[in-house]
Amino acid sequence: MNQRSLLLFLALLVVAAVRLYGLAGAALPDYDSVRNWQIVQEVAAGNLTHLFHQGAPLFYLIFAPFVWLGGNFHVLQHVNSLVSVAAVGSLATFVGREARLSAWETAGLALFIGTAVFLTFSGRDFTMNSGNVLVFAGLLRAYYHRLQAPSRQTLLRAAVWLMLGISFNYRFLFTIPILVAFELLTADGLLLRRGNAWRVFAILVAPFVVLGLVSWAAGLPLQRHWPAVYYGLIMRGEPNLAGNVGIFRFDVLYYAYFMRDFESPLVLLTLLAAPVMWRRELFQQLRQPNLVCYLAVWGYCFLAGMSLLIKAPAGFCWLTACSMPWLSSACANWFPVKYWACWWCWLLDSMCTGSSAKYMHMRLPITRK
Repeated sequence: MNQRSLLLFLALLVVAAVRLYGLAGAALPDYDSVRNWQIVQEVAAGNLTHLFHQGAPLFYLIFAPFVWLGGNFHVLQHVNSLVSVAAVGSLATFVGREARLSAWETAGLALFIGTAVFLTFSGRDFTMNSGNVLVFAGLLRAYYHRLQAPSRQTLLRAAVWLMLGISFNYRFLFTIPILVAFELLTADGLLLRRGNAWRVFAILVAPFVVLGLVSWAAGLPLQRHWPAVYYGLIMRGEPNLAGNVGIFRFDVLYYAYFMRDFESPLVLLTLLAAPVMWRRELFQQLRQPNLVCYLAVWGYCFLAGMSLLIKAPAGFCWLTACSMPWLSSACANWFPVKYWACWWCWLLDSMCTGSSAKYMHMRLPITRK
């Protein structure tokens, strides 16, 4: 094991210790976690009635075997937490390699991401958030390689990651407009060349066809099939548990208030100051964007898109996954001293202000009043 791998492994051990601390004696923290545990038990018993709940069949299919092995919800919680640690490692490895960070900087980046308040909390429940970040990290890496080395192979690899994401959670549908924007910005014609579009389409619809046949064989009513779940999410006529109807609610300041109240102020400061501080890096070579520009497009597009929808803290996972590597990699490349200062400020903020405890023991609003 070389120095880079060893330091990253040690950093991830620290992250794992934070994620797993006290988890064995903790109950499932929210309604979604409890509901997911119930559905996993149903799927393990062969009942597929709620397999497509939240458009996340892959999540339930992955965790069902742990029930067969006799695992209770604590086991599944621990496995899900370790998935979140793997997500941190994947994201740090990708950014560290592409930004050419040193071994110590890559390990610091893993600690920087892994100690984020929201990602820590969401890595201790039993929802799709941990898997979302892991698959999203894979999609980020694969599509960045498609932009840097355009070929059918890199394009189809990115399509596979998108297919896995859509199978894991319906929120990956929100990445499609961003990917389309990248394709239009790149304008290299790769998607439309030599039948690539049909291959991408076939990859994306494959799980719908396979699980559609499974649904038909299981005798599920049409309203329980995968496309019908999407229709129900979009055309929701009855209030959900938070009392919301529909999916649209414009509020451009929701996540700004969320970051102010529950996250380190460094994240909010990054989103506000980065376009000014790094304007040269952000707006050059847009057809083949550098890493900072690439992560910025993802982060700001998510922020803009989520501002149009009904808000929930879970949407912050995506923004955090983009903004923190962006902040730390940019600082590591251009401001090495500030890079380490940022991480220590983040740590001191969490310790001194008690933001982690504040987040974990308060019931977060679904919509800002």
